[in-house]
Amino acid sequence: MNLHVFYRAFSCLFIRLPDDKRLHTPLSVAVMCAIAWPGLAYTQSSETTSDDAVQSVRLETIVVTASRREQSLGDIAASMEVIDATAFETTSGAYLTDIIKKNASVDVIEYPGGLSGVGLRGFRPQFSGVNQRVLVLGDGRPSGATSLANISRAGVERVEILKGSASAAYGPSVMGGVVNIITRKSDGDMQGNVSTRFGSFDTLEFAGSIGGALNDRLNFDLGVLQREQGDNYRLGKGGRTFGDFVQGHGAERDNTRYTIRSFFARGAVELASNWEAQLRFLGYDGIDLQTPGAESSGVSNQSDKVESNFGGDFSLTGQVGDHSLLALAYTTHEDYTFIRKPAGATPYRSSARDTYFRGVQLQDNWQINDVFDVIVGVDWGKVDNETQSYRASGAQRGSFTPYFNRRNIGVFADMTAWLLDDRLIVSVGGRYDEIESELEETPLRPDVKPGTSSFNVFNPRVSAVYRTDADSPWRVHASLGTGFISPEANRVAGLYENLVGDQLRITRGNNDLGPEESLSFDIGFGYESYPVGLDVTYFRLDVDDRVESIITINTDALRETTYINTLGSLAEGLEATAQFDLGALGGAQPGSWTGDVTATRYFTREQEVASGTIPIRNVAKFKVNFSFGYGGERFGVRLNGRHVNEMFDTDFSRGRIFTGGAGGTYEYPDFVVFDLYARWNPAPEHRLSLQVDNLEDEYYFEKGDYPFAGRSYYVAYQYGF
Repeated sequence: MNLHVFYRAFSCLFIRLPDDKRLHTPLSVAVMCAIAWPGLAYTQSSETTSDDAVQSVRLETIVVTASRREQSLGDIAASMEVIDATAFETTSGAYLTDIIKKNASVDVIEYPGGLSGVGLRGFRPQFSGVNQRVLVLGDGRPSGATSLANISRAGVERVEILKGSASAAYGPSVMGGVVNIITRKSDGDMQGNVSTRFGSFDTLEFAGSIGGALNDRLNFDLGVLQREQGDNYRLGKGGRTFGDFVQGHGAERDNTRYTIRSFFARGAVELASNWEAQLRFLGYDGIDLQTPGAESSGVSNQSDKVESNFGGDFSLTGQVGDHSLLALAYTTHEDYTFIRKPAGATPYRSSARDTYFRGVQLQDNWQINDVFDVIVGVDWGKVDNETQSYRASGAQRGSFTPYFNRRNIGVFADMTAWLLDDRLIVSVGGRYDEIESELEETPLRPDVKPGTSSFNVFNPRVSAVYRTDADSPWRVHASLGTGFISPEANRVAGLYENLVGDQLRITRGNNDLGPEESLSFDIGFGYESYPVGLDVTYFRLDVDDRVESIITINTDALRETTYINTLGSLAEGLEATAQFDLGALGGAQPGSWTGDVTATRYFTREQEVASGTIPIRNVAKFKVNFSFGYGGERFGVRLNGRHVNEMFDTDFSRGRIFTGGAGGTYEYPDFVVFDLYARWNPAPEHRLSLQVDNLEDEYYFEKGDYPFAGRSYYVAYQYGF
C-alpha cells in the first residue's frame, strides 16, 4: 500500500468548505472510498496507460480565444479555463449549459426547459437578448444564440472560457468574458462512433459521429444527437416548507418532458498549397420543450415552447509568406414559439420570435519575425429581430420587444512581442467600433417611434507574462482592458405584460437608458510542471452606468419592472485552478489517477442604486468545481462535484414566500451536487458506461423557484470504428 495515496484519499473525505459543510455523508464517503481503493491496493497493473496518453498530459494546451490566434495556454496573460473532450465524455446533461457549469467556475441561471446563460467576473448571467455581457462564440465567430441551451451539442470538441473584458479583440458585449465553443476538425484517418443512452424519467438518447480525410485534399465531419425525456422528473429529497407550500421532498415536477435534436456537418477542401476552403453547418431543434413555471405557482404558469437555431459559415484560409489570412462569412436563424398553458383553459400561442445573425470577418496574422507577431482585422455584423405577441383568442397584439436591427463594424489590431530571451511576453491591442441600433415600425405598437441611435467606442488592452527563465515552470501574468455595451432595444422601448396567477406583471422600457462601460484588471501567478499545474488570479472589474432591472410597483395584483442605469458596480476576488496527476505523484501508473479543481471567491460583488449598495444578483460569493478519478485501458471511474455558496436574488415567488411576504432580496440555500461516472471497455471498440447525476439526491436550483431533478441514473453503450 502506498501511504501517500492513502493519506490523500483519506483527507479528501474531510475537505472543509466555506460554510463548514464537510463532504462526508455516508454515500459520498462510500463513493470516495470505492474510487480510492484501486489506488490503495495498487502494486502493478497489467492495463497500463499508453505512452501517448502519458505524453498528452505533459503537452501544453493550445487555445485560440485569447487573441484570435493559436497560443499556448501558458503564454496567455488572461485567466482562462478549457473544457476538453474528456470532460464531455464523463459529464451528462441535455444542454451545453450543463456541461459548462459542471466543469468551469461560472455563475449560471438555468430554467427547466433549457433557457440559460452564464456570468463571468461579477456579471449576472443573461439568457436572452442579442447584446449580452458575456459573448458566446462558435469557432471564433458569434454563435447566433440568445440562450446558451440553443447551441448544438453535436460536433463540439471543447469549450474555451476567457475571463475579463475582451472588447479589444471582439468588440461590444465582451465585458465579462468570452465562451468559445470549438467544433471538431478531423483530417486524419476516418473514424467515428455511434451510441445510445437510456435512464431515469424515460430518457432515451441516440448519437453518432464520423469524420476524417477522404483523400489528400478533402476532409469532413458529421454528427447528430437526439435526446428525449418521456416522463416528468422527480425533485430531490430536500426542500423547505412555507405555510401551505412545500418545496421538493421527492415530488414529481409536472410538465418537464422534452425532445431535442442537434446536428453538425463540416467539409473542407485544399484548393492549393497552404489554402483551404471550409463549409460548416450547425443545428439545434427543440421540437417539444415543456416548462413547468415557478414551483410556488403550482400548475398555473406552465407552458411549452418550440425553438430552433440553424446556421453555418464559409471560410477561406491561407498562407502568403509570413501572413496567415482568414476570410469568413456566417449566418444564423433562431426561431422561437412560446405556448402558454393556463390552468383550466385551452393552450395558445403567446409569442413568436425570429432573430437573424449575419456577418463577415477578415483577418491577417503577420509573423514579422521571431520577436513580433501582429494580428489585424475587420468584423462586420448585423442582427435583425422581429417578435410577435398574441392573445388567447389568437389575435395579434403589440409585442414587448419592438422590431429592431443592430449593425456593427469594428477594426482591431494586436501586437505580441517575445522579449528578454522569451522570458517576457507583452501584448498590446485595441479595437474601434461603430454600433448603430435602429428601432423599426412595429405592428400594433404606435408608441414605438422608428429611429436610429449610434455609439462609437475604442477599447484598448495590454497584457504581459513574465518568467525568470524561458523554461521556468513559474510565471506571473497580468492584463488590463476596457469593455462597452449599448442598451438593447427592448430595454429602451419595450412593453410586456404577463399574468402569473392573480398578479399582472408589466415590464416597461426606459427611453433614457444609456450604455455601460467597464475597466477590468487582473494579476496572478501560475506553476506548470508535470504532474502539477496551478494558477491563482486576483481580479477587479469596475462598471459605470450599469443597466439593471428594478421593481417599481409590487402588490398582490400588480408588479411593474423597468430598467435603469445604476451608479456602478464592483466585482473583486480570486480565481484558482489546479490540475494534478495523482498516479505520477503517488507511484501509480502516470496518467491513471487525475484530478482538477476550479474555484472563484469574491471579496466584493456589489452594485450601487439610488437607495444604496446591494449585492449583484445571481453571482455566488464562492463556487468550486472539483473532479477526481481513475482511467485505465479497460476501466474508468470519476466523481465530479459542484458547490455554490451565498447567492442572492429578488423574490419573484407567488406571494413572495421566500421573504415572508415582504418582497425584495433573499439568499439562496447553499448546495453541493455530486455526479458519478463509470465505464468499462470489454474491447477497444466497445464501451459501457453508467452515469449517476445528483448522487446524493440534493434539492437545488440554478434559479430560485425553478428546481432541478433529484438523483437520476443513465446507462450508455458506444461502439467506435
